[in-house]
Amino acid sequence: MFSIILQVRAGAVIRVARSLLALGILASFAACDLPRDPEGTTERVRGGNLVVGVIEGSPYAALPDQAAQGEEATLALAVARALDPKPVWIRGTGESIFAALESGDVDLAIGGIAASTPWSSHAALSTSIGTMELAGDTEDRVFALPLGENRWLLEVNRVVRKAQSDR
Repeated sequence: MFSIILQVRAGAVIRVARSLLALGILASFAACDLPRDPEGTTERVRGGNLVVGVIEGSPYAALPDQAAQGEEATLALAVARALDPKPVWIRGTGESIFAALESGDVDLAIGGIAASTPWSSHAALSTSIGTMELAGDTEDRVFALPLGENRWLLEVNRVVRKAQSDR
């Protein structure tokens, strides 16, 4: 009888220890400050400058006389309003904008970027911001952001979803 009581108590102690271990693991993840921006994009942009690269020739974003126009420019401005940076607009070819994105000189690339872009291995892609016709098919359009800047991607996606739900 005594050994049965000890076994029951030992089992309860093991369950409590496992629960405490799981709780400790969860608490350590909560303290990790995830998601992360290894290059600090979110904090640098917040209250600073938001460098937006506009791909030339897109019907969704244009920079005539440095005054951003188009549906995607409007969404980029929503990101700026949410995080309080000063938008700085640059224009270029897709190749030059993605090179600037990779080097950290651009925070957000806009201008008719398809979700199936071959640049997806060089950039993080936002949630869908609309659709476009591409080679006879309908494709999702996305923003491109620096690869690995996960907190920045999360912030941009949050603003895009809010802006789309407000329409």
